[in-house]
Amino acid sequence: METYAVAVFDSIDDESQVIEGGLSYEDAKNLFEELLKTNYGVEIIDENPDNMEPIILIKTNQTK
Repeated sequence: METYAVAVFDSIDDESQVIEGGLSYEDAKNLFEELLKTNYGVEIIDENPDNMEPIILIKTNQTK
């Protein structure tokens, strides 16, 4: 089974911090959507160590 982690970051220059791992994609996406309401940025990370591009979804709440 593929597993994913969800991480948040406070600014574009900030390193992300994993909030929860070992999630199905559906659970990771649900958590992603909830966290995006309260954090600057959120990302979903593929936990497969062989994946050369582990960040599969990233979004920010940057205001214009």
